Amino acid sequence: MPWKESSTMSQRQEFVMLASVENANIRQLYRRFGISPTIGYKWLGRYQIPPGANNYAVESAIQFNEDVQIFALFPHTHLRGKSWEYRLVYPDGRKEVVLSVPKYDFNWQTYYVCAKLLAVPKGARLETTAHFDNSAANPWNPDPQVAVRWGAQTWDEMQYSGITYAVQGERR
Repeated sequence: MPWKESSTMSQRQEFVMLASVENANIRQLYRRFGISPTIGYKWLGRYQIPPGANNYAVESAIQFNEDVQIFALFPHTHLRGKSWEYRLVYPDGRKEVVLSVPKYDFNWQTYYVCAKLLAVPKGARLETTAHFDNSAANPWNPDPQVAVRWGAQTWDEMQYSGITYAVQGERR
């Protein structure tokens, strides 16, 4: 039996691309993807950077339901990516910046490997914020006059918060 590999992110990407087509039947897309209108609007709105915006923030997060160890982080945006920050929010509410990339450069994408494994307790949340520069002041910006949505092409944008981790106690 043939299988089609699919991830949550690829489903979101497909939904946004199909919803962006002129005269798209949004209600039919909600049914096809099994999502509510609220989620659909969130997906569509999340990936739109207004024209001229010079410090537009996009956030994401993951909550860990088991103790884990983080090995590496991989912040990824395209030509309008400006800066990144990864923060751990511990179950007691304490916050810690675990990675700051104040001058992100698409041409120098880096996989940040932890010098020491980062122990993350159950219930902690890893939050990320990427800032985008869709203004004329960004020399890499292909067109500061257009709103930019999430997409796989370099002239589109994305906020991909890569995380390499393992559940503590699991054997390989």
